[in-house]
Amino acid sequence: MKTWIIVLVTVLIVGGGGATAFGLLLNNSPMAVYTEAQINTLEDQEERMEDYNKNARSIAERTLEEDYGVDGSLSMNVNAKGGEAAQSPNLMLVKSILSGIELNYEQKTKYETKEIYGGFDLQMQGQSLGSANFYQDETNTSFQAPFLYDQYLTFENDRFKELIERTGESAEGMETFPNFVDSMQASLEPEEANEILKDYVETIAEQLGEDQFSMEDGVEFEGESYKKVTLDVSEEKSQELITAVLEQLKEDERVKEILETQANLNGLPSEEIQFATSVQEAIDNVDQIKLPEGIKMEAYIKDEIIEHQLLMMTIGDEESQGEISMQFDYLPDGEERYEKALTLDVTSQPDEASFQLNYSETGNASGEDLKVDYTFGTTIEDSTMEQPVKLEGTANAVYRENSVEAQFNVDLGELSGQAAVASPQFSGTYKQETTEEDDTFKQDIELGIEAGIEDPTLGNQNFEVTFNVNQDVAFGGDLSFPDTEGAVNLADATDEELQQLAQEIEMNFQSHVGQFMGGFGGF
Repeated sequence: MKTWIIVLVTVLIVGGGGATAFGLLLNNSPMAVYTEAQINTLEDQEERMEDYNKNARSIAERTLEEDYGVDGSLSMNVNAKGGEAAQSPNLMLVKSILSGIELNYEQKTKYETKEIYGGFDLQMQGQSLGSANFYQDETNTSFQAPFLYDQYLTFENDRFKELIERTGESAEGMETFPNFVDSMQASLEPEEANEILKDYVETIAEQLGEDQFSMEDGVEFEGESYKKVTLDVSEEKSQELITAVLEQLKEDERVKEILETQANLNGLPSEEIQFATSVQEAIDNVDQIKLPEGIKMEAYIKDEIIEHQLLMMTIGDEESQGEISMQFDYLPDGEERYEKALTLDVTSQPDEASFQLNYSETGNASGEDLKVDYTFGTTIEDSTMEQPVKLEGTANAVYRENSVEAQFNVDLGELSGQAAVASPQFSGTYKQETTEEDDTFKQDIELGIEAGIEDPTLGNQNFEVTFNVNQDVAFGGDLSFPDTEGAVNLADATDEELQQLAQEIEMNFQSHVGQFMGGFGGF
């Protein structure tokens, strides 16, 4: 059975079905009250972030639609302290080398012609260690590393399989080389996603009906009075609902096209997707889904906002059964403050396994700042473990109009599930500032990470690394790309020519490495 399809549809039913109303029900029925409150809740959360980090969000949105160029650099600083290992000569040398390295890079993307270029130059103490260039258009992929071979090497994208097979390697599942501009555009636009979701919401609404919803006023929950909307779907109705959505999914050419595009980008032939067959297999096995208590959802609504929402279901039979419960809380307090939390609990029998996920955030707006405190944690355990596997962390961030500053701590706990194995602690900082002038964005990013571990043999070990990114992102203007007309076509070259080319590249590589290593006294 295609379990992933079943899970996806179930999530869509209990989550997506209430995510947006699309004007389906405009009366005061329980379903309409819930749906409108869900929309208000999502919009209230989005609006709280609209005035912060605007330029960075603008870059993320525009680079998916507009032609642009990037010119930037990445550098790092490495430090180690504590214990004998941190003071070893070899480690000190490695620290010195890494701290002196800088990567300069350039990228250009033109959507209309499906052209993309990337250039990289790795430098140490201002001296180039090696550079490389990549260029692709709709039909060809080309690359160059001048320290290995001075000319561009190229091949037609649709001859990629042929080229791989000539090397003696298996080319199964690699019909063509993916176009990276297509890959960048493969994700759905928000309007397209909303249109597809709308169609499935209509199907869900038609299947559910009002008899699955109920509403009560003045219900107390966690010390407050709410309007409570309950969705209670029986096992039989859940199976009917999943089947209806799957039937629609099987005939949906839009979803099929998305999957085929993703397959082609990963070098898979479209005919191997077998989309309709996979969905039909899921339909044929819907009756195997055991939901003895059905699906139950409770929403506690105040001032047209869902402040608490609970989802509960039991999956399986008496021999093997799992329970899933999830609670999402959102507590707005005027325009300045809010609290948000998510708790997920999954348990299964008879293996006595469990998984818990906890997340919370508290936001406070003050002047031009939005200060947000985060906590998160997971716990996994079963009968075979000496102790649970845990991960916990905290973070706090300050968002401003065009910048973010954050600090975080992560405790990996006993990741192995064995009492004798210690795990490191991580902490760090993140800073980002993005300014804009004449449609060019200047972005400065700093990420600092510190890892520490208590070792009874070597002592306390602490390692620090700081990454610095400085880049300019420019939209519009004329973008120039390399002329690869005289490039060496690998697909057209004979076996002898390819062998000669490989030997020349190998010799150039050995010569380059020799010069490089000589600069470190043979290290």
